[in-house]
Amino acid sequence: MRSLKLYITFFTITLLLCTTCFSKSSWKYGREYKTLVKKWSRCLDRSLPEKRYTEGNANGTGGKTVWRRYKKPIEGWGNKFPLMESVYYMKDSSGTIKTGKLIQLNPDAKQLARWIVTCSFEINNGRYDETTAYRLARHIKSASSLGIFPVAGILWEDQYLENGKYGSDGINEAYAFRDGITVQLKTGSGRPNIPTATVQVLDNTQLDYALSATESDISVVKKYARIQSTSRSEYCNFTKKPTSSVSGNKWRNVVREEYQKAWGKDRNILMLATAYRMKHTGVWDSNAKKYVPLKPPPPQWNLSTGKI
Repeated sequence: MRSLKLYITFFTITLLLCTTCFSKSSWKYGREYKTLVKKWSRCLDRSLPEKRYTEGNANGTGGKTVWRRYKKPIEGWGNKFPLMESVYYMKDSSGTIKTGKLIQLNPDAKQLARWIVTCSFEINNGRYDETTAYRLARHIKSASSLGIFPVAGILWEDQYLENGKYGSDGINEAYAFRDGITVQLKTGSGRPNIPTATVQVLDNTQLDYALSATESDISVVKKYARIQSTSRSEYCNFTKKPTSSVSGNKWRNVVREEYQKAWGKDRNILMLATAYRMKHTGVWDSNAKKYVPLKPPPPQWNLSTGKI
């Protein structure tokens, strides 16, 4: 009887050690999964931009990368996540310097690799497909500079021309973010005004309002969720949840909760939803003005040496 108890104890400890040391996906997909995560980690590490909205010089030329741990309470985030705060500066083609303040929770190369590789296996019925992984990585690069997840604050981006059409003209617009989604903040009752996509320089009062805004300060929650621009319809199609579960402000709560669940894990539901849509619908071709099937990586591209 004593030997049986010792055996059970030994087996339990071994199982706990194994589940701690190896992820669920590495158990499910084997050695190939672990090898691919290592290769993708190195590829993404080579590809990550030097400046992910980190602190730079006030002349807008960038500078030493500085991260500051954000330790103040923020609605919906508790104290389990390594939130980082940065003050950064963007320089327009006109020479105007624009200051931004941002709280972020960005995945490192390994975390991003785990999510991408898991998507490739799962979307392809347990078989790794490099086209899926490559195109998903390229999509994430376009959507969020390979993983910028704004928890709160102002993101300066050059997305629109002066006539309002989509494009780049060297003039950055301001976007307020909350929980990985662009939001529109309320005005009045002492609140400062931050028009969505304004090109005007924002002062500290406006920047601090964007950082500290709570649910009661949000009037509109936009469509796409970082870090891969997941839409409400993509999420509902993949999870089979009703559209009512993501209507209005509910979508922001869903995105925050799903991103938190994915943090430190192999599986990111939001990313899987977008990867599933890309696999079955393709990607938008702006020239053809329609969705086209995923194209394989360029012949010269190599996972072991290339960049995204």
